[in-house]
Amino acid sequence: MNTSTKVGRLVVVLVLILVAAAVAGCGGAAPGGTSDLKSFYAGKMLNITVPQKAGATSDTVARITGKYLTKNLGVKVAVENVTSASGLVARNEFYNSAKPDGLNLLIEPVGSNMGDWAMASAGVNYDITKFNYLGGVKRGPMVIAAAPNGPYKTMQDMIDSETPLKFASMAPGSLITLSNMAAVEILGLNAEIVTGFGGATERVLAMQQGQVAGVVLNMEWAATQAKEGQINILVQIGAERDSNYPDTPALGDLVELTDYDRSLLAAVIPDGTMVVAPPGTPDDKVQFLREAFAAIFADKAFQAELVEVLPPWLGAWSGDDVDKIADDIVKSKPNFVDAYAELTKKYVK
Repeated sequence: MNTSTKVGRLVVVLVLILVAAAVAGCGGAAPGGTSDLKSFYAGKMLNITVPQKAGATSDTVARITGKYLTKNLGVKVAVENVTSASGLVARNEFYNSAKPDGLNLLIEPVGSNMGDWAMASAGVNYDITKFNYLGGVKRGPMVIAAAPNGPYKTMQDMIDSETPLKFASMAPGSLITLSNMAAVEILGLNAEIVTGFGGATERVLAMQQGQVAGVVLNMEWAATQAKEGQINILVQIGAERDSNYPDTPALGDLVELTDYDRSLLAAVIPDGTMVVAPPGTPDDKVQFLREAFAAIFADKAFQAELVEVLPPWLGAWSGDDVDKIADDIVKSKPNFVDAYAELTKKYVK
């Protein structure tokens, strides 16, 4: 055997020894793998920003989810409520300033985040195409509700009203306001939408005090309030009744929907509470967190605990599911943004 052959074999042997040592040193896992990330999160502080006040839906989801993050990952969880400008300040700051280290998350309604961006609402300084979506909890349809002791017992009462109607809403580009504008336009209501109100509790209080005739709410929260006699649910804002709520009429039950009407309803973003990581979060941590939230949302104990406060359980979104919602908004934006801009001029005060 010549010298060059011996040297070549020696090099191969040395390479194999080095590779085996590297694998053994990593416990058989590639650097940045699941075992490494579990070690990374154990004992760390994970910060969750919620652009809603304590007790609101996203806050409830964040705090219950936080318990399971601690249980499953060994992290400590801090939830911060930042409510200025209907959550817009928190959203902008998170997008532009949150450290992308896998330890900073945002939990908030899909519609508030994507609706404001789609409508190019004043002050929006973020891009929904650059967030990292980790998953979310689904919610039901939007509904119009009235005070139980007021003059509007059915949606037809509002349609027939000779008195101009007022609705309490949130930011102009929020899902609440978009849904409200769609319903008012489709039903031909003589109405104006007053924005700037906070969460559901504040808007319902304004209605109960007679400041406004009605509000748009998420069905789950509305159903709970209706059982307590606090509100009267009039209609679902959709072409058809949601199968989970067959006893409440939809817009399509009250009027024959035109293509224009359906285009407005197509822009009403699916409602739910999503979990977001800031732009620039490493791919391995995004994937690790996606799997962590998927496991939590599939946990029957988590579902049961959440349903005690926010019934019923309607399912969860994966990170890919929320990605698709954002993609659909981006693709459909040119088809509805002009129409809703006109509706904003027409109805929003």
